[in-house]
Amino acid sequence: MRKKFVFSRIGYFQWFIGVFVFLLVLLAGCNTQSASPSFTLALQPTNLTTAPGDAIQTILTLTPQNGFSGTVNLSLAQQNGGPAPGGITVDPSSVVISSNNPVNQPLTISVAENVPTGTYNLSLVGSASDQTANTSFSLTVIQPSDGTHWIARDSGTRKWLTGVTYGGSIFVVVGSSGTILTSPDGINWTKRYSDLYCWLSSVTYGNNTFVAVGSDGTILTSPDGINWTERSSGINNWLYGVTYGNNTFVAVGYDGAILTSPDGVNWAKRYLGTFRTLWSVTYGGSTFVAVGDIRTILTSSDGISWTKLSSGVSRSCHDVSYGAGIFLAVGCGNAILSSPDGSSWTEQRSNVYRLLNSVTYGRDIFVAVGGGVILTSLDGSNWTERADTNRSFEDVAYGKGTYVVVGGNGAIFTSP
Repeated sequence: MRKKFVFSRIGYFQWFIGVFVFLLVLLAGCNTQSASPSFTLALQPTNLTTAPGDAIQTILTLTPQNGFSGTVNLSLAQQNGGPAPGGITVDPSSVVISSNNPVNQPLTISVAENVPTGTYNLSLVGSASDQTANTSFSLTVIQPSDGTHWIARDSGTRKWLTGVTYGGSIFVVVGSSGTILTSPDGINWTKRYSDLYCWLSSVTYGNNTFVAVGSDGTILTSPDGINWTERSSGINNWLYGVTYGNNTFVAVGYDGAILTSPDGVNWAKRYLGTFRTLWSVTYGGSTFVAVGDIRTILTSSDGISWTKLSSGVSRSCHDVSYGAGIFLAVGCGNAILSSPDGSSWTEQRSNVYRLLNSVTYGRDIFVAVGGGVILTSLDGSNWTERADTNRSFEDVAYGKGTYVVVGGNGAIFTSP
């Protein structure tokens, strides 16, 4: 009887353990079922600045949880729960999650002309069926520059700065000795080095990618302006200019070099039958325009097939840009050339007898810079001198309502 009693106790204990384990498994299953598919949102950066009529870009990261998949609709609201101010919109308005991996999506915040200046504390709201998530950010809308007043900024370097662009949410500057600088506002600058001892001539932004070009066929790309990767150009020619348009990067340079790329990574050589150096290239009005030595002007609809034209002036043109429906070429001796289509050019006069190196179009005005001067124009024909210094200015760009000019000995000027 004693032996039977012991086995009974053991059997009862085993039964109790079995029931306990079964309940744990059941509870675990219930917990798993109760965790509904969902997602989270995050933005980087979260402090944005732009001007009325402009736009700014940030990176949205959507992270699926518990197997979520589907379309997330995006909208804006105030952080206090009220509707977003009219005239502030987000693009795209929806993003698809189709796997378990986070989705990184460039997000453009556009501000209409009639939006008052000030700081707006906003939320980006994502919704899908019965799931909702949000993330907060601030948007500062500033009065755009009119190019009248200019302020010298500390670049932190004495290197020669030759190229500047704005993309996403930052300014990027390139120059001699592989110098790369970045700034969120044009005022505070951080050194970023390419690890290449080369001269970087020009930089542009497109397809969520920065592309810098320079000596010995150097091409660098970066998704953020901070981390850079060297790409093979397939040539040793010095590359002086680069632009983006029509889903294509185009780089130009010494001995008539022209390269094209769909992504900044893979480049193809384009033969033109000319050996004149090309100094600059731009895109606008569905047309690429490149300018160079001794009256050389080239046009192309795709960056692949080019038409050779003549500028009509004896000097080389140093830069070309597009804005307000016209192309402007500067540095053509004392002349400024304008064209509605890139084919027919009219000579303008700056009334300043110094060589101009660069021109750009921002918010309603053109800005041209060169040998110690900064000029502005509303129409590309009538120009006003805004600054006269002993600095040599090489390039100018516009972003966040601000113009940034760069030049020799680390010179950086901004307006405002």
